[in-house]
Amino acid sequence: MEMPTTVEELQSFIDERIDNHKAERSSAAVREFKRDLEQWLGEMPNKERNANRSAVYALIKTRLGLRSIQALSDDQVADAESLLNGYKKLLG
Repeated sequence: MEMPTTVEELQSFIDERIDNHKAERSSAAVREFKRDLEQWLGEMPNKERNANRSAVYALIKTRLGLRSIQALSDDQVADAESLLNGYKKLLG
């Protein structure tokens, strides 16, 4: 691989590395779940958004035995969606 020599090439190189790293960390199903969660949270005022994000993450991590929400796998997305929907029902 050739080293970048201009600012633009360096920025492109960095962006590509970041995109590759993100892609390795989560699958399309996990990213879609997180996108849906963030869209739902985006409908709330900021104060409620952060509290509810923390609550949903804590619920998912506890029930699925995860150390981090980043560890969510494809196999666990359906369970995470079910937990999220249950949480939404609690909020009414």
